[in-house]
Order: sequence, then structure tokens, then C-alpha cells
Amino acid sequence: MSSEMTITRQTLLLAPLAACVTASGAANAPAWLSDFVDIFYRRKDVRTAFERYVAEDYIQHSEGIGQGREAAIAALSPMFARPQFQLDPIRVMHDGSLATVFVRVAVGAEVSALVIDIFRIDQQRIVEHWDIKREIPPAEADAFFANLDSRV
Repeated sequence: MSSEMTITRQTLLLAPLAACVTASGAANAPAWLSDFVDIFYRRKDVRTAFERYVAEDYIQHSEGIGQGREAAIAALSPMFARPQFQLDPIRVMHDGSLATVFVRVAVGAEVSALVIDIFRIDQQRIVEHWDIKREIPPAEADAFFANLDSRV
């Protein structure tokens, strides 16, 4: 599949989700999910977040990350430890067995992106993950995120 096709498909997926974010109002996350968001995205403490809230046999659909909780911890910890890697969760949506976290990601001044993490949940444990990423030109990032901004 060409990169143009991938971008088009991701853009098509992002459009209705972005509309839901803008229209959804206050976050509806349960306390445990809010705690996961705080530990994982804000504190960037991958191991604590995953050991507390992610199932050991976690299913991962992101390229380059193996299956299981330990594989995700091993892949994400070095990335999150870099000081220039910044995460800013801007919205959490929760509905039964699914949760979606919209995250503004920056890597220094060169990279800005919207990442949408989608989690399947079973008994307050994250058991499966998908993500969608759209890079935003740094010069356009502030305006783009102003339309989505609703801090959680």
C-alpha cells in the first residue's frame, strides 16, 4: 500500500473522531483510566502504568512493538525517557470496553503529531491497543490543537 493511500485512510479515520472530540464535552473516564493517563502520558512512567493497568498477555497492533506487556514496556520506556519526547493528553473518551486517548506528541521542535490510542478493556485492565497517528507541520500545530484542546 502506498504512503498516499495510508495517509488518506488515516485522514478519513481521523475526521469523524476529531468531530466526536470537539462535540463530546467533558471527559467521562473512570478513575482508574484517569490514573493510567496521568502515570503513562504525563509522568511518562511506562513500567508503573503498564504493571498496574495492562494485562500480561496484552495484544499490540502497533508496528515495531512485540506482543505482551513486557515487550511494550521494553519498546516504549527508552522512547518515553527522552527529554525531547513530549506527550500531552488532550481528551479521553470511555465507553464500556473501549477507551480512546487523544494525545499531542512532540519530539523537539521538528515533529508534532496527533496520536489516537484506542484501548480494549476487560475488568479495568487494558488488554488490546491500536493507534492512529497524523503528523502535523510544526508551524500549524498550535492552530490544529487549539480546535481539540480540552485538557483531561
